[in-house]
Amino acid sequence: MMAAIIEAASQPTPISHVLAKAYLNYKRGKRYVDRLLQLGLLEKRDEKYVATPKGEEFLLYYHRLKMLLEEAPPEAGAPRSGGKPAQAGRR
Repeated sequence: MMAAIIEAASQPTPISHVLAKAYLNYKRGKRYVDRLLQLGLLEKRDEKYVATPKGEEFLLYYHRLKMLLEEAPPEAGAPRSGGKPAQAGRR
């Protein structure tokens, strides 16, 4: 959610547009926005919200981690894309 909000605020954007782009209702989205403001990842300029350099850096690390996790091989015993993990034969 936090990354989606920061991405939506890459340019100065009204809160209603930021929350719509992040698919959040006002009540929940406002809590995220307030927290991002406290963390210094967003700033408010003339009733619009925009990502700070720190917020842009957060996105950079977020996307790198996401790519790393997508490239990771599945864990042994983890469910395959077909559903349940393979079970040993029963006697």
